[in-house]
Amino acid sequence: MIKEPSLDNIEIILSHTSEPQNIGSTARAMKTMGLNKLTLINPVQPKGPRAKALAHNAEDVLLNARVVKTLPEAIGHMIVVGGTTARSRKLRKEALLTPEEMAKKLVTHSIDGPVGLFFGTERNGMDNDEVYACRYMSTIDTSDEHSSLNLSQAVMLFSWEIRKAFLDITGARKEPSSPPEM
Repeated sequence: MIKEPSLDNIEIILSHTSEPQNIGSTARAMKTMGLNKLTLINPVQPKGPRAKALAHNAEDVLLNARVVKTLPEAIGHMIVVGGTTARSRKLRKEALLTPEEMAKKLVTHSIDGPVGLFFGTERNGMDNDEVYACRYMSTIDTSDEHSSLNLSQAVMLFSWEIRKAFLDITGARKEPSSPPEM
């Protein structure tokens, strides 16, 4: 039996999210790209009206999100965790990947079991314990003038890379039947 990558084995993890709207927007971004497993570590009002207002058609992802208190609870069942950062960090050279490389690694590992993609707090990003829990780290190449994305925007970019990697690896990418009209 040949094992296949699975989007169901890929979880998005948000740590100590302080803005419920970011949780709702994250759920929407995930569902748009075919991801449905969300884990929240000690969030503020994770499933309240402010989160639901921005989840638009992804309320199922929001309402089924796992809410845990600690990092070990969030990732204890995972075989690999990747993390995201906007700050330059002193990391092993081979551990820092582009979003595209990170997506390929996670999709490939998803063949063997659950994997996670970790996002730190809106204000400070990941703390040292969270960074150390990650096998891989990635950053989005942004402008030096303003390098920080909104949390759900960052989730959307990584989710899109995961979707592309999944479609490429599984051969499920659909080519348009005809060129788009202009």
